[in-house]
Amino acid sequence: MSDPTLELLLRDEEAYFAEHLDGDYWRAQNTARRRAALATAALDLAVLLHRKTIDSGELLQRAAVYEQAIHLCRRADEVPAVLSETVDGVGSRTYAAPERPSGEYAPRALRLLQVWLAPRPVNLSRG
Repeated sequence: MSDPTLELLLRDEEAYFAEHLDGDYWRAQNTARRRAALATAALDLAVLLHRKTIDSGELLQRAAVYEQAIHLCRRADEVPAVLSETVDGVGSRTYAAPERPSGEYAPRALRLLQVWLAPRPVNLSRG
């Protein structure tokens, strides 16, 4: 069964990344990885919005999925840096954990979703 939201994202990805700063990186990913990243990103952001799916009719929500997808690919590519290495017989290595300044979500994705994430005022009236 085909997911219409995912199919829309796949159809429009080329246009979104055509002028994107990370467009070359995105296009270098194979089709299976791009599809998996988009599916995962769409689910991640739907959960963040307390929904089952993103609203594919909302341009900013689709853009947020693309930003989250590239963020997921970059995070998966991170390799810890070797801080030190000893070769006295047995040998050992010390690794630095990769920095994840943006955490679980892409900062651009969060900015694009701000309108849905901001608390909404509640109007109470007494009658």
